[in-house]
Amino acid sequence: LPSGGVLPAVALGTMELKGEALASMLSQGFAAVDTAPTYKNETAVGQGLSPAAYLIAKVPRAVTGDGQGSSGVRESLRKSLQRLGRRKADLVLLHWPDKACEDGSLAAVWAALEEAREAGEAGEIGVCNATAAVLRELLKTCRVRPAVNQVERHPLLPQWELLDYCAAEGVAVQAHTPLGAPGGMGKAHRSRLLDHPTVARVASEAAMAPAQVLLGWSLRHGVAVAPK
Repeated sequence: LPSGGVLPAVALGTMELKGEALASMLSQGFAAVDTAPTYKNETAVGQGLSPAAYLIAKVPRAVTGDGQGSSGVRESLRKSLQRLGRRKADLVLLHWPDKACEDGSLAAVWAALEEAREAGEAGEIGVCNATAAVLRELLKTCRVRPAVNQVERHPLLPQWELLDYCAAEGVAVQAHTPLGAPGGMGKAHRSRLLDHPTVARVASEAAMAPAQVLLGWSLRHGVAVAPK
């Protein structure tokens, strides 16, 4: 990262993981773990989190457009850290920027994340699901530039223009949903990505699993991944 810090190439995404499934995955020793209040499993993640694991936490959109300003952002992060059993997250992301953009509070919300970083609650700060237009607006006013932009990315949604923009601005890209999401968000184009004939063909030729092919595709482009 521009700061000199290192973002692990592979992080365990914990959305929808609960109970034995979550415990089993955390026990595999992932170098990084990605969580959020909206996943409703931060306490369980914290209980199974290795002390050495790189922690990615998020500030949900719910607190960015409710008039609470910076105090709401800071309080949300503090509660997340308490549930996770950590004093600090290695990376804190603004989960969705749309609410803050709609009400014109993006600069104030980002300033609160900068304050969290200065207070030692976040090692790095970044955004999720931000378009190039959102990043351009953010870069006009920020004191600390976003280190990471986590976005949906896979061969059916390659995001080439966004990748080029982030590279030019020194923002690392991390792909969430790199394996696709069966039935996720009503987007039929993602429903069978692991069974896509091209993915299956490449996997057969390379003697790899389809998931390895999909993750390798992003990693070869210098894009970190957060599969679940």
